[in-house]
Amino acid sequence: MSELRIGAGALLLGLITATAACGGDDPPGNDATTSTTTTTSGAGGHGAGGDGAGGAGAAGTGGEGGGGVGGNGVGGNGVGGSGGDGGAGAGGAGAGVGGAGVGGAGVGGAGGSGGGSATCVAPMAECDGNSATVCETDTTASSEHCGACGHSCLGGACLAGTCQPVVLADTQNNPWTIALDDEHVYWTNGGQAASGNGSVARVRKMGGDVQMIATGQSYPFIGIAVADDHVYWTNYTDGTVRRALIIGGGEETLATGQANPKGIVVDATHAYWANNNGTIMRHPRGGSAQPPELLSSVSGTKPYGVALGNGGIYWTVASANVGSIQFLPLAGGPPAPIAEQQDLPLYLATDTEHVYWVNTAAGPSIARAPLAGGAVDVLGSSPSAGAYGMTVAGDDVYFTNHQQGTITRAPSSPPEQAQVLVTGQGRPRMIAADDLAIYWVNQMDGTVMRLAR
Repeated sequence: MSELRIGAGALLLGLITATAACGGDDPPGNDATTSTTTTTSGAGGHGAGGDGAGGAGAAGTGGEGGGGVGGNGVGGNGVGGSGGDGGAGAGGAGAGVGGAGVGGAGVGGAGGSGGGSATCVAPMAECDGNSATVCETDTTASSEHCGACGHSCLGGACLAGTCQPVVLADTQNNPWTIALDDEHVYWTNGGQAASGNGSVARVRKMGGDVQMIATGQSYPFIGIAVADDHVYWTNYTDGTVRRALIIGGGEETLATGQANPKGIVVDATHAYWANNNGTIMRHPRGGSAQPPELLSSVSGTKPYGVALGNGGIYWTVASANVGSIQFLPLAGGPPAPIAEQQDLPLYLATDTEHVYWVNTAAGPSIARAPLAGGAVDVLGSSPSAGAYGMTVAGDDVYFTNHQQGTITRAPSSPPEQAQVLVTGQGRPRMIAADDLAIYWVNQMDGTVMRLAR
């Protein structure tokens, strides 16, 4: 064993010379612990004859944590020192290095802990997750992090922390209604009422070429719906209800002789629409040879918009001061009023708990009521005269104002106030929304628009 110690001593002497910058020397035969540290790494001492334990690494300042270097134990076990904690800034990188024990095993010390997190001054933010580029993003101008990290403008510009609208299509002929599926935006071009030059078109949600689905239509300015591989619409002037394949072609007439049909909606089995003579109709989605079915008829009323929910169909009766929201269960039974004394309600929408509508006359308001009827709530502040189309998405109601040229958001639960999102639009009409964006058509300048939510 003494020969082993002499050999180890010689080995230790060589290591002392090679590693003088790393740590101190322990006298042979002692179980001692010493350390020499720097601002970037801590070095363990070399133990000979006993169990040498490496010294703890010192904490790094503003950079990487120091790595502990274990001492060399001769006949004992060398234990690496613990790495120093990282300072504020980059995380500690150094892991402890185990000493080369002669007769025993070296154990590496633990790495230093991570550095402190960066604090950014607004509008700068740490959005890319890269510690080498701290506070790199200007949230007032970044189209991928507009207003907050992760809020993308979907290809639109970011101005003062607010996403700007994008034009998906232009030069359209009197666009009015709008509908969505997973990939496309669909709309009707009303054209001119007496000219028969209306059309149905679509464009991808992220933009691209406009595709005409149907042309030569008779003023299809109010109703459109999409379901599976077909798009459905109403022709106001010639009293027809039609459908076509969403890729174009395959046009069919589902009903003729309707009294100025308006809003239309589709479920898994039928298409439903409102006629201007007080009737609510439906037709099976397949089989154009079948006649339409009358669901409700109330003479003297003028149904306008329609929506499905709660096992039935809702519609607006578009009259000033004496307008109403009506409901008819599809399982059978008479219609029942959900809300009365409304002021020229036009379009409406539903979610799982409420039906929403816009009163468009002199005292306009965005209102809601429980699906089964009850107290009517006014959402946010009443918009200016000219409120028109509306849709519901998540916890918000979005609506257009065709006189003011604005797009507004109102929380679906009162009493939070409405917020104008976009101004300067050319008579915006109908609006739709998905999880990422809202979409609308501008009648005056013939554009189809998108805005990131």
